[in-house]
Amino acid sequence: MVDRKREKKDRSMIDTQIFVKSFDYDDLTSVKLNYLNDEEKTKAKQFVHQKDKQAYQLSHIYLREILSVCYPDVPEKLWCFKTNQFHKPYIALKSYKNVYFNISHTSSHFAMILSNTECGIDIEQDNHKKIEKTMLELVLTKQEQNILKKNDISFYTFWTLKEAHLKALGKGLLEPLHNIEFLDIRYDIAFEQNGYEYITSKIASDLYLSYARSIR
Repeated sequence: MVDRKREKKDRSMIDTQIFVKSFDYDDLTSVKLNYLNDEEKTKAKQFVHQKDKQAYQLSHIYLREILSVCYPDVPEKLWCFKTNQFHKPYIALKSYKNVYFNISHTSSHFAMILSNTECGIDIEQDNHKKIEKTMLELVLTKQEQNILKKNDISFYTFWTLKEAHLKALGKGLLEPLHNIEFLDIRYDIAFEQNGYEYITSKIASDLYLSYARSIR
């Protein structure tokens, strides 16, 4: 819950919050699509597949709606964003320069983290296909591969943790995933490593989510 009195003094003082929402295509109304700026509308047109276009549009609609619920003095349409040199978006309104967010989506779900420190989030759906050895070696260290064999932990748990970590760093996927290692993983329990806090969850039978946030 956002403390409105604290918010007026310092808009960065929101607690870290996670939002997950299934896509509702009825939300693609002309009013809500008009929340998007020209850059977002142009990017939406570049998608080849309609489902990908709609997922992008819904994700950016939900992003704006959530921000305006948390900070109601800014209407959905007036949120402004820029990206860093690695294309990570941030809020480009001076009063909200210390409000950090990150979003992710699958074909059916949207996820967002809102925090007062640099953060990243990833959500992935298990398609129940066999993970090839080359993919395992690309993503996991040797020790992580051993953990995967011996424990009830999904490949997508490691994947989402590593993606969330890189997104929190703000450098995209420039660092190989197998250079990052997670060895003590427990679902829904926060843990700290290398200056970041992490939580990973299995939020449905085939849906995995992790977030990372910098610890100041």
